[in-house]
Amino acid sequence: MTLQDLGNLGEILAAVGVVVSVLYLAIQVRQNTRSVRASTYQEFSESFRDFRTLLIGDERLGTLWGRGLRSRSELSMPERAQFDALLMNFLRGVEVSFYQESQGLLDAAFYKGWLDEALAIWRQTGPREWWSEYSRFFNPAFRVVWERRLAGNHEPDAPSR
Repeated sequence: MTLQDLGNLGEILAAVGVVVSVLYLAIQVRQNTRSVRASTYQEFSESFRDFRTLLIGDERLGTLWGRGLRSRSELSMPERAQFDALLMNFLRGVEVSFYQESQGLLDAAFYKGWLDEALAIWRQTGPREWWSEYSRFFNPAFRVVWERRLAGNHEPDAPSR
């Protein structure tokens, strides 16, 4: 075997090593992406479970939530402040889910189911009253999509990733 042959063999082995390394990295990236998505889903689910637990665990707060959904304007000022805080927490979660889905971190089918539930809540009188006063505090891209959805337009929410 000549020196030239050894050099050629070395180049072949180096190329094979590069291909194996790239394949290994691709597998690792895929596993990491799945792990991040699962973690995002879990955190998202837990945050809304905690919100519901708050409403269920405190009868007075649950009653306030129901009354506020029907009509925010009929609440006393202290009740309205509490209701406003609940709505802000709720809609911030919706806004975060919008961002996560647009970044590919939430499964589209899961997101659609959650969004339909959120819209059913938001189409009630109290949240609509609240939105007219507080919408300016949300990301402009989210506001456009949210208002389009509230109006019943079901086009895709976010630009392609």
